[in-house]
Amino acid sequence: MHTIISSTTSLQGKLPSALETLLNLEKQQRLAEDVTSTRMACSAILELLFEAKDYTQLREHILLLAKRRSQLKQVIQAFVRQAMGYLDKLPNQQEQVELIKTLQIVTEGKVCDGGVGVITGDDT
Repeated sequence: MHTIISSTTSLQGKLPSALETLLNLEKQQRLAEDVTSTRMACSAILELLFEAKDYTQLREHILLLAKRRSQLKQVIQAFVRQAMGYLDKLPNQQEQVELIKTLQIVTEGKVCDGGVGVITGDDT
């Protein structure tokens, strides 16, 4: 598992095939209800897209992973937290706003560690 993830992160020139491999791996692990491996696969997907500076696909994959059938709550919490870590590293305010909107969609109606208030800036 770890070998597949580390080899796909070095395939940034072949982004579509690396994503396909990781998405297939994520599906297998999610259906097996393996929280740790699913979290690692999702993390690798987001990291690959962030490192490739493909912020549109990053947002799309956050939504895709969150909406997948039988997605594990712990996995969603982990990749939302990971994506929140990208906010300060994005190149401009527009990209930050778009990522925040995506995270709001994913967390809407859910109680996540850190709360939605962290994403929205609502501390009440």
